Amino acid sequence: MDIREPRSLSLETRIDRSQSVAIAAPRSEHGRRAAERIGEALKGSGVQARCLVDPEPGAMAAADGPTFVVGNLADSRCVRELYVRYLCATDLWYPGPAGYEVRTLCDPLGLGSNLIAVGYSDAEGAAAATEIILDRLDDPIPHLAELRPTRLPLTDGEAEQIRTKPLQAEAWQVANDYCGNRGYYHYLTG
Repeated sequence: MDIREPRSLSLETRIDRSQSVAIAAPRSEHGRRAAERIGEALKGSGVQARCLVDPEPGAMAAADGPTFVVGNLADSRCVRELYVRYLCATDLWYPGPAGYEVRTLCDPLGLGSNLIAVGYSDAEGAAAATEIILDRLDDPIPHLAELRPTRLPLTDGEAEQIRTKPLQAEAWQVANDYCGNRGYYHYLTG
């Protein structure tokens, strides 16, 4: 592939009523309920929405518009694909009990459409994430980074060190010693 210019990215997610919006629902009952509520809300506003129960990850690439990906590593093949590509961190540990993350992934597959990740670790988090996304459904959907982490995949000591460690003097030291962990911590907590 010869990339000659960068793709244009949009923080907002446009909902074109001439396109079908896909909702990749997970296997879990509480996750499917969340996906179905999102689908009903979209249909209620005149959007063509179709809910796919635990589709193959290729469904995200086959969509002709934005895709809502609901679930976590344990209950969704699509989330698993995003997880192994380091595009989300949602699993049964993070965001934790009653926690959630609702994020816009700006055209992560390079196909011209955003993904909306609706993640949780348990049923209570799924319900909370659903309310967040239902309150934000609009055209366009604003850039989303709504997080309520209740548990991090770091020890308390690691998190404290990331928060308090001063920057190194040289740029190469900053990149090697600081940015990776600090960036990951920021991603997890917002």
